[in-house]
Amino acid sequence: SGAAANFTLWGIRIKRRMITLKDIEEHLKAYKPGAGSGDGALNPGMVMHPPTRDASVLILLIDRPEGVTILFTERTHTLNAHAGQVSFPGGGVEAQGKDAHETALREAQEEIGLVPANARVIGQLDEYITRTGFRVTPVVAVLEKDQAWVPSPDEVARIFEVPVESIFQDLKEESLTFEGGERRFYGMMWDDVHI
Repeated sequence: SGAAANFTLWGIRIKRRMITLKDIEEHLKAYKPGAGSGDGALNPGMVMHPPTRDASVLILLIDRPEGVTILFTERTHTLNAHAGQVSFPGGGVEAQGKDAHETALREAQEEIGLVPANARVIGQLDEYITRTGFRVTPVVAVLEKDQAWVPSPDEVARIFEVPVESIFQDLKEESLTFEGGERRFYGMMWDDVHI
């Protein structure tokens, strides 16, 4: 689709017409996740609470004929926290001994009806520390068997997919005023949704 382009995927340059699932899997095999960064990386001086709670999110890749997509959810507007925001399925680790992979798959099952056996975990990315004290592990998985989504009516307003290539081409640094100061973050528009 279109002219060949350069993409940077987790620090590795890819030059080809389209990013494939094979590209992502190969690069994740060699990728060594670290402590990562977080909200403070783009916002020096932001008051950060020490990380006291572990959480994980599921970055679910879907290999479509037109290219690889990533699944997102839009949270309901009735939630107490992060109402209406776009997010990955995920949440806090609830039990001792549960790892990030189990948590991400469990939360995706609760929020979007993912059948855990339909997803194959292929790796994880750097931890992300939020200003509110969460240490979030992004878990990357591939949907191996197509299925119908069942959004949790209390948490998820809608489920949608965004092409990986659009994310790498359109994601940019943005800012807004938050709690009296400028807050910087990465964002993009997809259809009518701000991610």
